[in-house]
Amino acid sequence: CRALIAEPELVIADEPTGNLDPGSAERALDLLIEQVERRGATLLVITHDHGLLGRFGRVIDLRASSASGRSPGGAYAR
Repeated sequence: CRALIAEPELVIADEPTGNLDPGSAERALDLLIEQVERRGATLLVITHDHGLLGRFGRVIDLRASSASGRSPGGAYAR
């Protein structure tokens, strides 16, 4: 992925597996995570695919967040 050539400290991936079949999505995510970990970078993934959530150490659900940016009791991070 050319976005990793500059070795950024933060990689933001907006729906990186959205148009892929499940097998390709798994392989693409494996590669992305491997490259980010190798560089010691942080990976921020934005997704609607709840099946991916178990792959990440921290999940922030913004569905319950308000427009003010506050996180009411319904939003969670794990």
